[in-house]
Amino acid sequence: MDRVNSWVYRKRTAINSKKRVKLASLDITFMKEKELSAGEKDSRIMELERALSTEKMRSENLEKMMEIAERELKIDIRKKSGARQSMR
Repeated sequence: MDRVNSWVYRKRTAINSKKRVKLASLDITFMKEKELSAGEKDSRIMELERALSTEKMRSENLEKMMEIAERELKIDIRKKSGARQSMR
């Protein structure tokens, strides 16, 4: 269990520090109001590709964390397709 917790902490810290930098520089607005120059478009594309890369890494890390937790704790974490929810 400690191994999972330490792995999660390291990954979360790395992701969060990268996210803060990316999100601070990422302008999430629609570009309908003004036309961008070719250089600005290239810059925007690179920015969005970096954000996508960060999110892909985050998703992969979450998948790996669930995989390790399921294996070490011997419990199902992911919802199985077609599974019925319990009535509370």
